[in-house]
Amino acid sequence: MIACRSKLCRADLKALASEVRILKGIQCENVVHLYECFDEAPLCYLVTELCSGGELFDRIVKKKTYTEACAREAVHQVLNGVAFLHSHNVVHRDLKPENVMLSSKTGPPDIRVVDFGLSCIYTKDGARQLHRLAGTPYYMAPEILGKARAGYGPACDLWSCGVVLYILLCGYPPFWGDRDQDIFRKVRSGGFCWWSWCSAHPPCGVVVAPCPRH
Repeated sequence: MIACRSKLCRADLKALASEVRILKGIQCENVVHLYECFDEAPLCYLVTELCSGGELFDRIVKKKTYTEACAREAVHQVLNGVAFLHSHNVVHRDLKPENVMLSSKTGPPDIRVVDFGLSCIYTKDGARQLHRLAGTPYYMAPEILGKARAGYGPACDLWSCGVVLYILLCGYPPFWGDRDQDIFRKVRSGGFCWWSWCSAHPPCGVVVAPCPRH
């Protein structure tokens, strides 16, 4: 990745610095590895491991839906990466298929969580809660959308993982709308449809249901 500082706004520069700081402290098999960062004004070079398999999103578009076995393996790896991040007080805040990469084009999915531009450090004692409206509408947890902005924490990532699992199995998001406000309204309600795949395979419903309601 090559970033030109002169073309980045203040917020983007802050996000870039935060991403580098977080990735330097993370060593997990399911999180993209940052090998080195070279800051040679006006350019900044981030050398990461190669994920030649592309985005999980593209794989979903190609396959339309995943089998339960493939979805289980993919989400298990995502959750392994998320659990590691949370153990280091890192909240991703933008988990979605576009931010999940595959290490290779063939074979079983070998997952890497990427894009830490919206990630933050969260203190478990509550001294530093998160208040900023951040994320992608389809995947944002209801506490992020709360009017009171009472603060939120790592649980928002679990909601996003539940949405990703639903999309892997169904091929579309559980909370749909033409506008962001329509999506937010459905997210706040927490209601989504159970289709034939769920009634035919009850264990899937048992796994998916708690994630969007954590």
